[in-house]
Amino acid sequence: MMELWQIEIIREIQRFRGPFTDSFFLALNFFDTLEFFFILIPTVWLLAGWKVGLRFFYLMVASGLLNFHCKEFFSLHRPVYFAPELAMVKTKTFGFPSGAAQTAIIFSGLLISYLSKYRGIFAALLYTLLISFSRIYLGVHFFTDILGGWVLGSSLWLLYSYFQSRYTNYIETASPYVLASAHLLLFIALLAGGAHTHFCLLAIGVGLGLAILTRLGGEEKIPSTPGQRIGILAWGLGGMMVIELINAAVLSSLGDWARIVHFIILGIWLCIAGRIWANFQVARDAV
Repeated sequence: MMELWQIEIIREIQRFRGPFTDSFFLALNFFDTLEFFFILIPTVWLLAGWKVGLRFFYLMVASGLLNFHCKEFFSLHRPVYFAPELAMVKTKTFGFPSGAAQTAIIFSGLLISYLSKYRGIFAALLYTLLISFSRIYLGVHFFTDILGGWVLGSSLWLLYSYFQSRYTNYIETASPYVLASAHLLLFIALLAGGAHTHFCLLAIGVGLGLAILTRLGGEEKIPSTPGQRIGILAWGLGGMMVIELINAAVLSSLGDWARIVHFIILGIWLCIAGRIWANFQVARDAV
């Protein structure tokens, strides 16, 4: 069986386990959590603008949905199924392809696209290798799972790169109300396709946010200096943190409807935070 020799490789790797390496690779597990995506997507959205952010949101949702269905289709078990003592992280899904490796490839494509040539390539290689190796070290994936994630992630990124110019033209010419309606259909499609409920509700919020965007007026302002980038991230992510605190203190005790409102508000804020910040900058400069 292919799994047996891969289990032996994992055992050999884990022979070098220690307090530092365990802590380091367990920390890297954060990059395979919903919390990471709830930071990554707004960061891209705020720093690169809503058009790039919206495309990236679609890409990450499509990636998660495709990975889920591939796991269900192949139904290949993780190492824990054959050797439970190897797993350092609890998992409930099948293993092939690795979602973390798939996302690492997609995020690496983003790094190469928006950083200078050599910095982008170095950061992409380092990130992909660290995340991919950590999944084997933690005993949650075989190397073949990683390889499958790389292939699927690369395919998605190539498709994204090929169609993004056409999609950009659609975004720039379509009415925000058409985009908002499209997100209602996206919500239904995601829900039917088995996507995580959080992303489904975010899609509704993003659709409403796009409609509100036209009412705010002003123009998109892409931050170009370190100070501007820090400022817009503090504003946008800080706003999301406030929403999360309100949810924890008030909304979470009000049941499912409050949870729906919570994620819709997050989606709206994701859309409008950058424009509010840009309008504030223009008003401040005019004084």
